Amino acid sequence: SAASASAAASHAPNSNNPVVDTSNQSTSLVNYISRNNEVRSTMEPLISPADEAVDVKIIKLSKMLSRTAPENASPLPIAEHVIASGFILSRTSFRTILFKAWKQTYWVQYGPTMLLLFRSRADYEDWLTNPYHSHKMRQFLVKMQIDFVADLVKPNVV
Repeated sequence: SAASASAAASHAPNSNNPVVDTSNQSTSLVNYISRNNEVRSTMEPLISPADEAVDVKIIKLSKMLSRTAPENASPLPIAEHVIASGFILSRTSFRTILFKAWKQTYWVQYGPTMLLLFRSRADYEDWLTNPYHSHKMRQFLVKMQIDFVADLVKPNVV
């Protein structure tokens, strides 16, 4: 019908809009059309536009501001170590486990073996870009940290 034809036309790719295959949520074959309409395929993590990394300008500004941070401020995390991120439902507190309630949290793969869970995306952005946080405050923003390699060497881990 005319409505479905107009909807299909509005979603047709052009030289400015990338076409992303969202069939696999973790890693997918991303097909996109570049400005010269050449089709390319690459393997890369699929991150939706809402989950894109923090703006590069903000990270550069944070690095400049960190030069004026007080002595008790912890160093900024390395933004290049953030490999993938997104929202997930989890039960991380005693209350949510007891009442079987799922809470939306924001996860980040930091480096090849570490998974960080944050209460919200705003907490993640604050953790990554605020140069004035002390070590204690920066650790408070992380709800849970799981290192799949370092946790193996802890006592009582089988």
